[in-house]
Amino acid sequence: MRTFVTCWMGILLLTAATSAQQPVVVDWITKTLGDHPTTVDRDTNVVIRVENVNDVLYKYSINLTGTQRDNFDFQAISQAITGAKSQGESPGCEQPAKDLGDSSKALSDAVQALKKLPETGTGCSASSPCHYTVDQTNAKWDSDVSPKLKATKDGLERFKVVCRDPQYVEVTRQVQAIVNNADDLYTRLSAKEHVVTKQDVLKPDVDYKLIIAETYNDVAVKNQTATLDLKPANNRLTLSGGVLFTEVQNRSYSTVAAPLPSGSGTQNVLSISGLSKFTPAAIALLNYQIPKLDWDTFGITFSSGPTFRFGSQSNTTIFGYFVGAGVHLYHRVYITPGMNLGQFADFPSGYSHAGQPVPSGSATLTPVTRWTWRFSIGVSYKAKDFSSFGLSGSVKPAAAGAGQTPAQSGTNQKPAKPSNSGNANDSSTTPKT
Repeated sequence: MRTFVTCWMGILLLTAATSAQQPVVVDWITKTLGDHPTTVDRDTNVVIRVENVNDVLYKYSINLTGTQRDNFDFQAISQAITGAKSQGESPGCEQPAKDLGDSSKALSDAVQALKKLPETGTGCSASSPCHYTVDQTNAKWDSDVSPKLKATKDGLERFKVVCRDPQYVEVTRQVQAIVNNADDLYTRLSAKEHVVTKQDVLKPDVDYKLIIAETYNDVAVKNQTATLDLKPANNRLTLSGGVLFTEVQNRSYSTVAAPLPSGSGTQNVLSISGLSKFTPAAIALLNYQIPKLDWDTFGITFSSGPTFRFGSQSNTTIFGYFVGAGVHLYHRVYITPGMNLGQFADFPSGYSHAGQPVPSGSATLTPVTRWTWRFSIGVSYKAKDFSSFGLSGSVKPAAAGAGQTPAQSGTNQKPAKPSNSGNANDSSTTPKT
């Protein structure tokens, strides 16, 4: 048991050691590379150390960039075939091996030529690469690469039948890798859509400038840059209208005749109308969405705006003001509880309750008006999002003469289906410079 635990601990320690950061050391005085990983079979964490620098007087930036290696390396195949021959030639294998070597080299060269079109086309160079459309690249594939891919696949099948000795396993693997890479390239080239993506964040009330550039080996391609203005609209501030149900009562007072308790006659008493718990009023709200509490379907809003009473029973003003916080549904419906400031008609001087006797010859009942805050709840519907106030969304290309060509419209062209035979018209592979 102890031996088993010791072995597992050793494995875990070895795993931890290999997964730790490995150093990449540079001597700044000699500008030479020191310790560094010599074999990288998987993602490897490294720490770059630049030693012997003058960090008193200077600052240093370290940028590690990578260049994809050439996966179509015929040299490895040639070495594999030479190594196989040194172990003894199988009967009848010499010609298939030669044919396979020739066809795979031709395929490798054709794929490399396809990839280097931007710098090898007419009028193009590495410092001034040209633009090729997907259709033009497809035409080049059909004429130059597709026939060589078919020849290599056929030669590989013949080679597998004739040359079965173990020394040819590496040859088969190397050629199959070239074929697989060419097939992968064909799959990308013949895809229905050709899209590049980048994750980013857009914030409300921010105007953006989006610049898209086509590059080849980190060099910008001439006339292949687009500059776009992006001004997204938002629902941060909206105007809504609806009904407010408020506890500010719309009272009115009058004198009515009521029977005396003795039943021998009547007397004038105070009558009050408009004593409902809630009274409807019209409302217009400015709704502000709380940024971190807002979603497409639901969110929290802070709202305020004027209220308009439906008529006035006691010569009080019909205007009021409402402040509240509520919720929105799909940025369309707003349910907002809050407080309503309104003018209220209180009892006339000398009176305190309904049914109170009114002496004969009394003056007209004039209520005492005052402003009061009362609970209310509003239901309103979106009327405007203020997009006309600089929050409208737009995407527009750069002005003419700013390096924009029709090919930069952003529309992905659907490539023609590559075939295994046929030559493309010369004009179809002329680059757009």
